[in-house]
Amino acid sequence: ERRDDWLSEYRSRIEVIKQVQQGIKPLDDAMLDWVWRIGSNGVCTVSPGILSNADYERNKDFLRQLALDIFAEPTEERYKNAFGRWNAAQQQGLFRQCHTAVIHRVFAAAAPDRYTTIVKTDDCRMLLGKLASEFELPQAPTPNWIAQNAAISACFTEAGLTKSKPLENNTVAWQLVAAYKKRQGIQPELAPVQQVGLPVVID
Repeated sequence: ERRDDWLSEYRSRIEVIKQVQQGIKPLDDAMLDWVWRIGSNGVCTVSPGILSNADYERNKDFLRQLALDIFAEPTEERYKNAFGRWNAAQQQGLFRQCHTAVIHRVFAAAAPDRYTTIVKTDDCRMLLGKLASEFELPQAPTPNWIAQNAAISACFTEAGLTKSKPLENNTVAWQLVAAYKKRQGIQPELAPVQQVGLPVVID
């Protein structure tokens, strides 16, 4: 199936984030909104499970700084730090819940060469299991989402996908998960394009 619609918007989103990372562009309110609040923002879909409008508006300063810190250093140490900060804010009553997939999406946007757009750990686990069983690719222990993504990258390298095209590889990961879900009778998510009428669904 064609994935051009998503890939084009995905690439444009990543380019804008690179400009923020390089200090060319500020993280303004319009960008902050699609980074955190929008369900399908061109990077990936997190619906359901998006931030409520109230949580978003109440915590814009917190979210802006957290995004900037992730953009600057999308490492495993920053990953642990981000969840620690979110949990502390939640305990203070600033958030109603921890939106794990939303936080994962920010890391995926900050470093597409390290992280796929598969932001649910169960989906990563399923993908790794299928890659191991159907293609006889090695499967390493994966204690968290960071490790899962490292394992997916290793599998793709073993399968011959070039590391020089991370965005294309990440769309392959999404297509595989969607195909496996459909095979199991699970409704696959739409590709995360923002424009109405441009979803890509695996047949």
